[in-house]
Amino acid sequence: MKKTLMLLIAIYFISCSNDEQKEHSIKSNLKKDRTKISGREEYKLSIEKYGDQIHDTAVFPMRSYDRAVLYEISVTMEPRRTPFEYRTGKFKELSKEDLSEFLKIINSKESYGNTSAACFDPDLGIVLYDSEGIAMQYCIFSLNCNRIYGNPVIRAQYDNENSKNGLNGFSLDARKKLKEIYALWGFPYKKYSEFWDDENDLQNYINNKK
Repeated sequence: MKKTLMLLIAIYFISCSNDEQKEHSIKSNLKKDRTKISGREEYKLSIEKYGDQIHDTAVFPMRSYDRAVLYEISVTMEPRRTPFEYRTGKFKELSKEDLSEFLKIINSKESYGNTSAACFDPDLGIVLYDSEGIAMQYCIFSLNCNRIYGNPVIRAQYDNENSKNGLNGFSLDARKKLKEIYALWGFPYKKYSEFWDDENDLQNYINNKK
C-alpha cells in the first residue's frame, strides 16, 4: 500500500513537471515569434535599417519581404511607445495568398473617401520581416476608427478626390471586404458602427453577437 502511494505521488509530480515544461515551451516560442518592433530598442533597429519610410508614391509594401505576421492588438486607449506594444498574444503567419486581397483593397483609391474617427486605437496589425527577422514594413488598422496607418505610407488613402476634404476613412464597400478577410484570417470583426456601416449590417452584427 505504501509503495503504491509513493508511486502515485511520483507520477503526479512527473505529470506536473511535464505540464510546466510544455507551458514554458509554448511561452518561449511565443516570445521568440513576437515582433521585433515591440520594444523601443528593436523599433530603433528597424528604423535605423529601413528608415521612417515616408514616400509620396508608396504602394504597400514597397520592398519584397521574407515573412508576414498578423498580430492582434489590445484596444487600451493608452499611449503607445511603439505601434505593437499592447499585443494580446494572438497572431498568425500569413502567406502571400492570405495577403493578396488585403493589399488590393488598401492600395486602391476606391477603398477610401469616408469619414474616420479622430482617435486611432488599432486592433490588428501586420508586420513584414526581412530574412534576418528585422521588421521592415508594417501597417496597423482599425475598423472601429475606420482607418489605417502604414509605414511606408499608404498613399491611396490620400490620393483620392475626397481626401482633400479629410475623408480618408474606409469606404462602405472596403469595410465589407475587410470584414470578410478578417473572418478568413480567423480574427472575425463582430461589431457594428452606426457611423460607417450599412444599416443592413445591423442584423449581421446581432447574429454574430449571439
